[in-house]
Amino acid sequence: MKSEEQRVLEEVARVKRRAHELGIVTNVFELYFKYLRFREDIHPGLRVTAKNEYKDGNKEVKRIETQIDEDTFAFVFQEWWLEEESFHRSSSKLGSMLGRLSVEAHGGTLLEISCHGEVELYTGDTWTPGEIESFLEGNWVNEINEITRETVELHNQQQSVAEQEQKKTWIADQKAKFGVQDKLRPKSFGTVLSATAYSAGQSVGLVRTALTKISKTLAALVMELFSGLGTFIGLIVIVALAVGFLAGCIWLIKYLWFTLPV
Repeated sequence: MKSEEQRVLEEVARVKRRAHELGIVTNVFELYFKYLRFREDIHPGLRVTAKNEYKDGNKEVKRIETQIDEDTFAFVFQEWWLEEESFHRSSSKLGSMLGRLSVEAHGGTLLEISCHGEVELYTGDTWTPGEIESFLEGNWVNEINEITRETVELHNQQQSVAEQEQKKTWIADQKAKFGVQDKLRPKSFGTVLSATAYSAGQSVGLVRTALTKISKTLAALVMELFSGLGTFIGLIVIVALAVGFLAGCIWLIKYLWFTLPV
């Protein structure tokens, strides 16, 4: 038979696993450290109602009270130095810290997580979650998880828009600095159609000129034949020339029709 101590330890382990399965540890950690401690307008459905900072012995305490829909939650973060470390010029690390992040509502603690932090000279503090110190499952879990998911999506959208605007600004700046011209736009359908019509007009003009020259040449030949031959023979020659002229015109028109630009 299990002892009371063993039964309690097993139940505590089960509740901790449950908290990780629900994702509440990750979401509370992300909501506070990525968004709440830096900004208040992180989501239309989350309103920061109060912010307080104070010392409790060697601990620095930051309390952020929020309202999500009709519920009020307080995010409380305590931090203290793990050990005193002097600053060395050869290292950017300033020290290590311990912390505790908790979510409170209605005067009680719903979740408490131990944290470990590293403080760097150039990047500031970086925190990672540790053990779950307490967890009471309830409807609040879904509220926090949902508001965190929506906050992350909203932040990503805002960041994407900001990056696009920065890219446009950078491109315009580089164009101005190096005299880069805009790429020529492709011709529109109307422009192409006008060019085609112009080419076709030129081809028709060539046909007209060719036919005029041929007719003049044939007229000169007819006059010469009439002057040198009799009337009957001249008529036969005229008919033959007319047939040849017509056949030549038909051939020329077919040739030019298939060679006209489309």
